[in-house]
Amino acid sequence: CGGITEGEVRDAIRRGAVTLDGVKRRTGAGLGRCQGAFCGDRIMALMARMLGVPPEDLQKDGPGSRLLTGGRHGEG
Repeated sequence: CGGITEGEVRDAIRRGAVTLDGVKRRTGAGLGRCQGAFCGDRIMALMARMLGVPPEDLQKDGPGSRLLTGGRHGEG
């Protein structure tokens, strides 16, 4: 994503980025030509691991802006 490394993303999370937009503001990840289509899933997986939360609980930019919605396939 524009030459942004995983280390830079990790550092942003360690410094307090707890939303996808927080990582974007601190690193520029997701601002490239694809607008996060290639790096977004990787960043979310890294955030979930580092923050110790399920990916469904991650926010785009603060409370009420969940990135993932809906149930799992086959759930009613």
